[in-house]
Amino acid sequence: MPSDKTNTWRVPCASTVLLILASVTVAETPRPQTHESADDAVISLWEDAVAPVPEGGYTWSVKKHVRVNNDRSYGAFADPRITYNADYQTVKIMTARTRCPDGRVVEVPKYSRNEVAPHETAGWPALAAIRQIVVSFSAIEPGAVLELEYEIVSKRGALPFDEFDFQIATSYPIALRRILRNGKPIHEASNVEPLIDEPLSLPARDRNGLKVLTTAANTKAWATAILNIMDDLTRGEKCLPYCDESKLAATTDHIEKAWAIQEAFARQFTTVDAPSACVWPALRPTTTVRSTHYGTSLEAASLLLAMFRGTGLKAEPVFAVASQSDDISIGAISAFAVALETRGEISYWHAMQGRIRNPGPWGGWRRFDRAFVTGRSDMPARFDAPVESRLEASARLALDETASYTGSVDLRMTGLFLTNALRTDEQKKSAINEALSRLIPNVDLSKYSVTTLSNDVFAVNADVKSSKPLEMAGDGRVFAVPSDGAWLSPFPLPLGKSGRKTLLKTPGAFVQESFIEIKLPDGWSASALPKSYGTALANDANLSQQVEAVGQWVRLRNNLTVSQRIWPAERYSDLRAAICNTQSPAARTLVIRKASAVSGR
Repeated sequence: MPSDKTNTWRVPCASTVLLILASVTVAETPRPQTHESADDAVISLWEDAVAPVPEGGYTWSVKKHVRVNNDRSYGAFADPRITYNADYQTVKIMTARTRCPDGRVVEVPKYSRNEVAPHETAGWPALAAIRQIVVSFSAIEPGAVLELEYEIVSKRGALPFDEFDFQIATSYPIALRRILRNGKPIHEASNVEPLIDEPLSLPARDRNGLKVLTTAANTKAWATAILNIMDDLTRGEKCLPYCDESKLAATTDHIEKAWAIQEAFARQFTTVDAPSACVWPALRPTTTVRSTHYGTSLEAASLLLAMFRGTGLKAEPVFAVASQSDDISIGAISAFAVALETRGEISYWHAMQGRIRNPGPWGGWRRFDRAFVTGRSDMPARFDAPVESRLEASARLALDETASYTGSVDLRMTGLFLTNALRTDEQKKSAINEALSRLIPNVDLSKYSVTTLSNDVFAVNADVKSSKPLEMAGDGRVFAVPSDGAWLSPFPLPLGKSGRKTLLKTPGAFVQESFIEIKLPDGWSASALPKSYGTALANDANLSQQVEAVGQWVRLRNNLTVSQRIWPAERYSDLRAAICNTQSPAARTLVIRKASAVSGR
């Protein structure tokens, strides 16, 4: 039975508490809205009220009134879903109706309140208790107000604490946003501007777009509770790996043993996650999870932990957070994983992704900034992007009379240019092809030899050839360097829009250097060269290219250096313009012709 202390709601950090309490004011009357508003929709009232119940758990009441001004917003509000876990929660809908502009009130009938399984968990028996009530409003037209009010009563769930991530800003304006704890407002704001969501923006949590409410005593207690859950799930019966134990017994290298366990795991396991922490399913022992071959991300990490320990490896649970905010909760966790200690060093392992290079990614595109590991320290370990993320390529190509080429390339990658796994020939070949296809047009990899392979560096010498002759352009041939450079894969900058309104956070700083030498056939010459350029953005970025044609040789030397990870919105347009300049046809295109074609023009 939880203590009274765990039944006390708190906002995670003291500074946040002061900020919230200072922001509580008497609510202003919301400005009147009409369907001629420039906003597609306005949330006129959004209220969440939470109160604990004596036996553990809570009552959560929600009021949300939305004025839809344009049919573009119908998809966001016409069919809201109320998610709950039938094992320990009940739902009561008090109000579901449409207030029409002409004064009519259209109630949502019972047949328009349908119970379904969330698409994330549908079909998985262990998560069958997670349900959603879909409320389908009718009589919707511009100017209508959709009113939904309901209450969820929850007993103590799968976690030893209760917590909520309350949105206090969203992509639509909010006339009045209010959050109450035990009947008293802890957040109240009027005329809240929309939260702009752009690619590579900071998460809402880091932009004061979320407010966390939890019954955990403090961050350390919260983190310890989660790690203890993972630890406790591994207790009891020994959990055997999915792979051949006799082969494991013959493997003395702990890293190789861990790879064998994880790779077999990833081939036979499926992760299925609940839509939110508020409805987590009951956590199962790892032996049960193993027999079903599916489970939540936390269960998957716990099972991998049990398998590591069962084969004599020294391992601890870990989870990673992709936010710099102190206002963290289950929703801030990027991934659950395992920390493996071998020869005095710590390596990190994701159940489905394998060994993780610092600082990620862990189970998705997000890269983590901090990790919590059992027993290592009171504070989470903080991970920075690698000091050096560099791709260096030096290519020497020879063209023949058919405008096809053969040649060799020296390729070296470090930091975030490395993929997570470079163990098999296929994985290595895939990484080489990915880089070469973004550096040289129509390239085929003939063979390669690895010159360096470590946790930090992958270097190869590769023989290449063209997959087809160079494209014709009149009486000439075109050698066009690909516009989507190799750097765009690990550092996907949003280049589609010229302007930006929010700060941009890239995975890290990086350097891409390439040197391409092209030997032309006898009697051929360059009739058009890519332009040389040089652009420096203070000390934050440098983009340069030098091009020369000497005798039968054309040489292109290119450098793209981005030294800054964080870019203010007002400066990003300069970076984008400089990069787009490097991607223009004039900067990438070499045209060659036979001497007779040139003289005959």
